[in-house]
Amino acid sequence: MNIRLKKLRSLINMDLNNVLMVGICGIGGIGKTTIAKALYNVISYQFKGASFLANVREKSKDDVGLLRLQQLLNDIQKRKNRQISNVHEGMNAIKKVLSLKRVLVVLDDVDNCIQVENLVGKRD
Repeated sequence: MNIRLKKLRSLINMDLNNVLMVGICGIGGIGKTTIAKALYNVISYQFKGASFLANVREKSKDDVGLLRLQQLLNDIQKRKNRQISNVHEGMNAIKKVLSLKRVLVVLDDVDNCIQVENLVGKRD
């Protein structure tokens, strides 16, 4: 575990101010979620906001699930009361928030690029 965590950390240059996306892929049961959660726990304090969203594949099957996943806004802004009425409003709000501060977002169990785009947008 420590070797994998060290290798993953080496891929993330904390000194850069660029958008960085790292994917961990492989067959089920090899510890992808475990290593992602470990990384999150180790480095999240270095960011202005952080969110770990589990079970993205299952929760993003409909708009209601996507709205629940857009809780990352509350996580990043460290508040619990932001209400989003629809997915597009959430996408725009997330894009604005992510562009204003250095944040860490971990999306667990993603199997489609559209899920990423619906939650955090594109690299721009």
